[in-house]
Amino acid sequence: MVYGKDEEGNPLFDIRRGFWLHVDGALGAAYLPFVEMAHNRNLLNEKGPIFDFRNPAVMSVGCSMHKWLGGPWPSGIFMTRTGYQLLPPDAASSFLGTPDTTLGGSRSAFSPMILWDYFSRMSYEDNMNKAVETENISAYLEAELFKFESELKAKFGKEVDLWIARSRLSLTVRFRLVNETLNYKWSLDTDRLWVPVNESKRQLRSYSHIFVMHSVGKERIDAFLADLRENCKTDWHIAFPKIDLSAVPPAPNPEFQKE
Repeated sequence: MVYGKDEEGNPLFDIRRGFWLHVDGALGAAYLPFVEMAHNRNLLNEKGPIFDFRNPAVMSVGCSMHKWLGGPWPSGIFMTRTGYQLLPPDAASSFLGTPDTTLGGSRSAFSPMILWDYFSRMSYEDNMNKAVETENISAYLEAELFKFESELKAKFGKEVDLWIARSRLSLTVRFRLVNETLNYKWSLDTDRLWVPVNESKRQLRSYSHIFVMHSVGKERIDAFLADLRENCKTDWHIAFPKIDLSAVPPAPNPEFQKE
């Protein structure tokens, strides 16, 4: 692809592959490198996928500062291979005195300072230990939910199913949607997903989920589970209400319009 000419008038060109593979690492890109570091030191059994520039197909990676890193306001980091960098707009240099190398002219001086402050105080060792801790807490939450589900099955029957799900090395644990009071008290987020239940059938499910950040410890998880147990003393559907899907239709999804 020809995009200009050099000083001698020769064409400037770049070889394009016809696609751009961007990794949306909003949450995971901040901690998975430290998970890999912990795995290399035999502190975790798994290390996760290679999603960065070691994978030759990856052209750019994005990461949020305000999630796992704990930045005080929404901000992000965008990294791209040098060979595919976008040229900054020339017009910006007239009033900045320098080319504008940020996306959309977003020149916040505070976000880079916050990131610099974080890594000046938190070593790779500190971040590795933080990643191990959050992974262990996520696994603890998942295990305790399965334990709680077994208790409910013993009390109310085998029809109890809390739809507990956690992807490999994920800090997100999903489970059946809780009632509004619990949802508000614990500030839980919700999802409505089509889930395959067998080879030919899908089911629309409403989930609550918890992101296990560094501030979520075992004490908070135990308190949340205590609330669930209190709500399920007489009927497990008090904590996990039945949802009338006909009253709350899902967002349009072309793939499942026939459902």
